[in-house]
Amino acid sequence: MSEERYRLLADNSSDVIWTMTLDGRFTYASPSVTKLSGYTPEEVLEIPFHRYVVESSVEPVMAELAEQLQKPASERLQVFQRELQHYCRDGSIKDIEITAGWLLDDRGEPVGIQGSTRDITDRKKADERTGILADLIDIAPLSITVHDPRGQFLYANQKTFDLHGYSREEFFALDLHDLDVPASAKLIAARVREVMGTGEAQFEVEHHRKDGTGLPLEVFVKAARWGGQDVLLSVASDITKRRKVEEGLRSSELFMKEAERIARLGGWKANPHTDYLQWTEGVYSIVETPPDYKPLLSEGLKFFLPEYIPAIEKSLADCLATGQLFVLECQVVTMGGRKLWTELRGLAPVVEGERSFVVGTIQDITARKRSEQRLERINRTLLNLGLDFTENVNNLVRLC
Repeated sequence: MSEERYRLLADNSSDVIWTMTLDGRFTYASPSVTKLSGYTPEEVLEIPFHRYVVESSVEPVMAELAEQLQKPASERLQVFQRELQHYCRDGSIKDIEITAGWLLDDRGEPVGIQGSTRDITDRKKADERTGILADLIDIAPLSITVHDPRGQFLYANQKTFDLHGYSREEFFALDLHDLDVPASAKLIAARVREVMGTGEAQFEVEHHRKDGTGLPLEVFVKAARWGGQDVLLSVASDITKRRKVEEGLRSSELFMKEAERIARLGGWKANPHTDYLQWTEGVYSIVETPPDYKPLLSEGLKFFLPEYIPAIEKSLADCLATGQLFVLECQVVTMGGRKLWTELRGLAPVVEGERSFVVGTIQDITARKRSEQRLERINRTLLNLGLDFTENVNNLVRLC
């Protein structure tokens, strides 16, 4: 390429095209250097490399150049690329990426360097934001995964590895069918169809840990798109403690009392037709009432916000009539005036002589809801930053 044509291309490039002597003196800088640094091309020719580039970058670059020059031509790098920082005329600092090669004389010996410089400040800031997001998701108290409809995992956070006992490499060698116990594995196809059809779903599963023990999880799954394919985004919480509590409700009153205290969970019996209601100590603790308080069902329901009461009454009636179990997330206002999120579960209808009632649990899930809200705020932040889901997850997979 003729020098005239080279200069024509350089003068019209958005990247800065430059040439430099081996001792760090610029001999040419294209006009785009003004947009990048605020300096005119003529001013850049008066600024040596060691004053144009941030000090921490100077010595490594010059040392590498000296090392390459000592090598035979056959072993010498012909093109090298580095990320540096340089000073602008106004005193600010920008992140740049340089790509450079040798200027050779007629004998093929280096007499200078030619290269291009690109402003990567915005990219570095985006990488920093994505890195912070990756750290936030990794320290989240919930398991977060992305997998395709076949069950092949595309992303998993650190909590997922910790819960299952696998290293990152071991986990990604598995798929969903490997993790699910047989009873859960049979439901995978139907649940995938449900999520892809309705957009989201919530259910309980049980996985195998690496040590062979079971890991019961409550999973919220949402359909999404990633790289042109359908994927499922899952957020799961370990419900081992809750499972133990519910088993204790059926078998041991003493165990139940202690478990209720630890898990912020209580047991109840209720009949919507007779207005019957009975609480365990855990419920009294959640709604902050004295232990001698004995409300009827109609009075006890008043702790729930009004919009949840019709659904609770219907679920109780259906469970009593047909055995249909239920799970509802409802907000309550305690006697002390605190607003809490709770999970209300109808476990089974029971008949004791002439009495019949539904037995169930209520658990304070305020902490879990706060975690979910934090994740939602992270998602809104991404949207505000103009990052779509596909770009975000791709960045996470690259960083994690």
